[in-house]
Amino acid sequence: MPLTDTYWREKTKTACPHKIAAHCAIIASKSSYFHKLFIEKATNTKEPIVIDFGEAVMYEAFRKIADYFYLDDISVLESISDSQEMLEIIKLSKLFKLNDLFRAAECHF
Repeated sequence: MPLTDTYWREKTKTACPHKIAAHCAIIASKSSYFHKLFIEKATNTKEPIVIDFGEAVMYEAFRKIADYFYLDDISVLESISDSQEMLEIIKLSKLFKLNDLFRAAECHF
């Protein structure tokens, strides 16, 4: 079965349309930033870890980064809607230490 947009994304929508559900293990394996963050927030409970970026992060840009985490494919950059979103992806990929995505986004820009 090919990986598609709906393959990994959350099956039920949450009350907050800007909430992204993801697996800590996948995110942490792709980004040392998140690995460190999850270690610091780790608890012995089964409760999900919630990271609230608030207004500091453009939702659509982070959605593309989440797609990259799961698909490991820089083709997620092909659906960028505008230069503001691309700049946000460049900023976030540098912050999250996603070197391949950062280089591809810079070249794509």
